[in-house]
Amino acid sequence: MRNLATIMLLGLAGVVLAGEASIPTMTISSNDVVQTSIKVWDLRGQMNGFAVKWMYTEDGAKKVRGFRDAHVGEKVREHIGCFVFDGIIRDPVNTDTARDGLWKLSERDAKLAEAGLKGK
Repeated sequence: MRNLATIMLLGLAGVVLAGEASIPTMTISSNDVVQTSIKVWDLRGQMNGFAVKWMYTEDGAKKVRGFRDAHVGEKVREHIGCFVFDGIIRDPVNTDTARDGLWKLSERDAKLAEAGLKGK
């Protein structure tokens, strides 16, 4: 009985690990972003945390739009340098704007995202 429980737990762990590996993932690099557009705001007085905003290059915008449009309704993972976040793409991209941003970040996460966008 104990062996069966161990096998079931190991099997469950394998399913969880396999599920993590199958999350669609995109990396946003410094080449995808207009470097002069990267801004960090301390919004602790207005909303919880910090915001990081930026504008994509033309190629970066196409890459992000294609990824997000392809994964509407799915859980996805996005990497910006060492900063990693998971989310669900709720709607297709319905604008030609090349702007993006993250809100309600901790100061540490805002610094990680900024460094990743700048390629540091």
